[in-house]
Amino acid sequence: MGCHSSGVLPAIISHGKLIVPNGSGHVDPDGTINTIGYANGVTQTAVGRLSGNAGSGTFKRSNGCRGTWTAIKQ
Repeated sequence: MGCHSSGVLPAIISHGKLIVPNGSGHVDPDGTINTIGYANGVTQTAVGRLSGNAGSGTFKRSNGCRGTWTAIKQ
């Protein structure tokens, strides 16, 4: 089993709510972000912080994989 993956995930933030394919989350006024999603039998949670036009954090999947994510506002 491997945890090798990368890609792009579109997200929309509106009124403190974060919407991603197969998931959702929220962004606090200080930029802290928490999300949860589900795909292909795997649940993924992600936490981090947004600031200005960028952000970063970590994610954890129910299959044991962990990693980091980055965000860029477009």
